[in-house]
Amino acid sequence: MQNFLKVPPPPELCYNYPMENTKRYIGKDCPQGHGGERYKSNWRCVRCCQIKKQAAKKAKREANPKKRGRPINPDKKPPTREILREREKRYWSKNQAKRRAKKAKYRAAKIDRMPAWLTENDKWMIKEAHDLAILRTELFGFPWEVDHIIPLRGETVSGLHVPWNLQVIPMIDNRKKGNSV
Repeated sequence: MQNFLKVPPPPELCYNYPMENTKRYIGKDCPQGHGGERYKSNWRCVRCCQIKKQAAKKAKREANPKKRGRPINPDKKPPTREILREREKRYWSKNQAKRRAKKAKYRAAKIDRMPAWLTENDKWMIKEAHDLAILRTELFGFPWEVDHIIPLRGETVSGLHVPWNLQVIPMIDNRKKGNSV
């Protein structure tokens, strides 16, 4: 039975067991057998509302089958790593101007992030970090890179190109990290 009242009843009548910091309360059991969890805003059964929403989504999907993306071909296999590398290589060979602009932008950002007050010892430590990455690559057999702990061009914060902002980590972890802290 739905409540068609325009004005909600006082809380002591409908909120038998109000839940802390939620928009729900435990009230009268649902006639469908879903229990007594209800919304405070419209006094309706939470589970009934969820079922109704799921049914509406399903009806919408069935009414518009073309809007569900491309159909999946079970015979088609996903591209391998080599195929993806080849595609990327072809893309950058066709778009060399973009690639050069991207590299120039990164170099300029790195120069802007290298403070003038760095000493020769600090610059030597930066070079040592890069040497350590090369050494670890040779020793372990997989690539290592020098990572900026606080990225040079982060979304919320930008770091400096200084020795105490560098760490040598595996390339896979550096790519996963991206521009995040």
